[in-house]
Order: sequence, then structure tokens, then C-alpha cells
Amino acid sequence: MSYDSFLSILGVVLIPVAVWWMWQPASRTTRVLGLVLIAFFGQGSAELAGFNATILRYLFELPLAAWYLSQVLRGGIKHTPGGKWMLAFMIASVPATFYTSGMMYVLFVLQYMNIFMAFYCFYHARIPERERQLLVRLTVWLCVSQFFAAVLKFGIVGIMEPYIGSMSSHAGGITTLFSLAGFTACLLVWFCSRRKSMLWMCVGFIIFGLVGEKRALVFMIPVSYFICFLMYSRLSRVPSLRILRNLTVGIILAPVLFYVMVRVHPSFNRERKVWGEFDLEYTLNYADKYNSGAMAGDDKIGRAEALGHFQKHLSQAPTLNLLFGYGTGLLVQSGYNKDIGRGKGGVEKYALRRWGIGYAMSIGFLSMIAQVGVIGLAMYLMIWMSWLIALYRMLRRSGRNTGSRAVQMCYVALACVVCCIFLSAIYNNAALILNPASCAIMFLLAEAMRLKQKTLKQ
Repeated sequence: MSYDSFLSILGVVLIPVAVWWMWQPASRTTRVLGLVLIAFFGQGSAELAGFNATILRYLFELPLAAWYLSQVLRGGIKHTPGGKWMLAFMIASVPATFYTSGMMYVLFVLQYMNIFMAFYCFYHARIPERERQLLVRLTVWLCVSQFFAAVLKFGIVGIMEPYIGSMSSHAGGITTLFSLAGFTACLLVWFCSRRKSMLWMCVGFIIFGLVGEKRALVFMIPVSYFICFLMYSRLSRVPSLRILRNLTVGIILAPVLFYVMVRVHPSFNRERKVWGEFDLEYTLNYADKYNSGAMAGDDKIGRAEALGHFQKHLSQAPTLNLLFGYGTGLLVQSGYNKDIGRGKGGVEKYALRRWGIGYAMSIGFLSMIAQVGVIGLAMYLMIWMSWLIALYRMLRRSGRNTGSRAVQMCYVALACVVCCIFLSAIYNNAALILNPASCAIMFLLAEAMRLKQKTLKQ
């Protein structure tokens, strides 16, 4: 598919953010870090403007690796939440290298280690407290800029999956991650602070997802309200009257959100247009066909059936494949991959030929099981679970203090981690690989963990 280079204009939304950032008093290191984050959010616009996508990727991944190595060489490997599980994952991925090669092992580990390196660097970076808060504000403004990019995109090409703000030209999975994690994070902060700006942010994330034509959000967004409500009610232990008010808002708001999102999304009405007729039966039938793969031509296995279908293959395969997978890096597209190299088709075509699963193999945890087995997946999942448990314990201890910045940041991080695990289990792998959305999440998570440690010391 060819992409319209004119849509590189979406990158203009980052200009006000860059101007604002340059006016902020900050050290040279912090200023450069902020400019790199701004540039990273403009990666998609740069691709559309004609820059090579591979070179652009290395322009961000290589400095990240250099930053990580400089921190390790300068201060040694420091204790980091999830660090021991990352090491366990690297070790558990070794046996399956027998089926591929050492180079594919390196590419595989780097692909999934990038976000951990980002977390490590943000967590241990020697940045003054005031400048850290400034970086949090920058992250918020970068998110807001994407709302304007969505509106601009809608005015030019309407509702369609490509052109994910200024962040990417084609990786549509980022839209779901960005919208769902952003919505739930802002919703939890609104529960804590009642700041109206958080509600406007929620609306912005919904608009971004709708313009990005992500069907799953039509169902995920309304349901996520109640999940956030249950999390907040359990952890904050606020008065029952306030809980009742939040529940009442949800009971009224969720159906309204669902109704509006169905009518706005062209796929969910017979007219195939924005604000088409609301037909619940048609909507549910369409969603069922879409998730079951009934609308995907030769690729008959949808996301809803992919794990069960793959489990059948594993049950007939040797035990070693179940435990350690079919090959480390087997689904990494590279010139070093003899099965998915240049001119041999993509990951989707290879997976369809080998297991009968095409597009659904993009589900993060499913792809990982295929490559490094249940042991490798278990080690990687424990990285996320260790973050989740740490945040949960912090909020169980201090969640009632909803006015605290540390507590609010922990709620934000908790929402993001839950969304990442959920989407990686049933939807895609956008949360597991380095992109603007996952990078922003790693920064907010690192900041929450750092504030958590600081609060415990006090």
C-alpha cells in the first residue's frame, strides 16, 4: 500500500510543542531528551516526507542503546523493577536459538528489550525533580498534539487506519494502545482530582481512536470505564457516596459512549458512513465476523480463535516446542531471517503458511509463545506483573491520598500497565515494541516507580 506524502503535514502539530519546550528553563541534557521525544512523536510524518523508515528507527534505537550502555558502564547494572525477570527472559530465549541463529537471537532480544532499556534509562536518569515534572508536562502536551493531528487527518482523508497522528504512517496497533491507555489513565486521574481537563483529555483519546478506525475501541472504551471504577473504588477506599456518584456517571455514560461510537464508525452501520443508523444486531454480527476471521479471505482465524487454534498445533508438536517455542526471532522480519527475509513475504504470510494463522499472529503474547514457548512468555510476562504488583501494593498503602502527585502517577502507570498486558494478550504487540506510545508509557511508568520509592523512603 502506498501512502500519501501530503499527510506528512500532520507533523505541524508538534511545532507549538517544540516552541513551548525551547522556552522552558532546563539543563542541556533534559532539553536534548525532550527534543528527542518530540522528534520521536514525529517519526510517522518523517516517513511520509520521504525519510527511510529503517534509518529513522535506528536514529532512535541506537541512541537509546548508547544511553543504556553509558548508564551501565558508568554505574554498573543497578537494581531495577523487573530487571531480574528481563535477565530470566533473555536466558529462557536461548534454547530456541537452536532452530534459528545467534543473529536472530540478538534481533529478537533487542526487539523486546528496547522498551525495558527505555524504562531503565528513565528510571535511573539523573534529572532534577523540577525537570522531571517538566518532562511529564511535555509528555502530556505531546499526547494533546495528537488530538489535533487526528482532527487535521479527519479533515483531509476522513476516518481510516493509516496515518496515526504524527507518530506512524501505518502501524495501526499504536492507535488502540495510545487511545485506550490514555483514556483509562486520564479517567483514573479524573477520579482522583476531578479536574475537568482530564475529561477533555478522555474525549481527545476517544476522537483519536475513532478517526484511526479502530473497531475494538467501540467496545473497549465503555467497558474500561467500569474496570477503572472498580480499580479506583478498591484502592482509594473513598466514601461510598462518591463511589455511588462515579457508578451513576458510568451507568449513564457507557451506553451513550457506545451508541455514539457505533454511529460514528462507518464499519458498524449498514450505510457504511459516519453517523449511520444504529443497529445493535448488525453491530454485534459484524464484530463477531471480524474477530472470528470470517471477513479475512484465506486468513480464516481471527483474534478470538487464534490462541485456541495455535494450542492445537502445540498439542501435536514435541514438548520442546511447547516449552521453548519454534525458534528465537522466527517472526522477526530481517534480511538475516531465512524464512521472512527480503522478497519472501512478511510475518503474516509465513505464519499463515505454517500455522494457518495470519494477521492474528500479531497478538503480542501469541507471537512470543511461537518463538520462545511458554517458558519464555512466562519470564517476559513476569516483567509486567512485577510492575503491576509494585504499583498495586503502593496504591493499597497510599491510594486514599488521591491528591498526592505520587499516587496519581501510580494510578496513571497502573492503567497503562493493565492496558499493555490486556492488549498484548488479545489484540496486538504495540505495547511490547518501541514506538512513541510505548515510550511515553515507559517514561510515565518509570516516573511512577521512582516516586513510589521516594514516598516509601519518607
